[in-house]
Amino acid sequence: MELASKDNILTFPIPNKYINSNLFIEVSSSSKKAFSTHFSTSLVVNVSESIGEVKILDNNLKPLTKVYVKCYGMYKDESVKFYKDGYTDPRGRFNYISLNTDSVNSIKKFSIFIMHDDLGSLIKEVNPPPNMESIAHNIDDNNYNAYDKYMNYRQEIKQSLKSKKKE
Repeated sequence: MELASKDNILTFPIPNKYINSNLFIEVSSSSKKAFSTHFSTSLVVNVSESIGEVKILDNNLKPLTKVYVKCYGMYKDESVKFYKDGYTDPRGRFNYISLNTDSVNSIKKFSIFIMHDDLGSLIKEVNPPPNMESIAHNIDDNNYNAYDKYMNYRQEIKQSLKSKKKE
């Protein structure tokens, strides 16, 4: 193939039979290789980092139930480990941070894989809730752990959002 001399850009159209497929794309030359992924999806994903939740909808903005979600955490020591998986609830929501441990305090980024059998899949990278770091450093004498404090904060956020919707 020959590059366009003016812009040094090569365009290669995706064959029609692959348009609606997940693709792993590799471009290589004699000196370099580049890789990318393309996920074919018609999912609409809203991430709420402040409460650690994803909401998954179809193109008509109808919540999707039973969508598979798998989360990995990149920890502060740069290791990457499985964190949590499951399915969306009847509201199309999945809480990606809540576990019965305080390991969320050690995570600096989440990678969330979302897969629907008919509507495709995608990957989102998200930060842990911004309040987790401050909560982890402010454990008080009442023996609250960081997770308990976070859950209380989460409830306050939900109540605040509900009251704003009513206005």
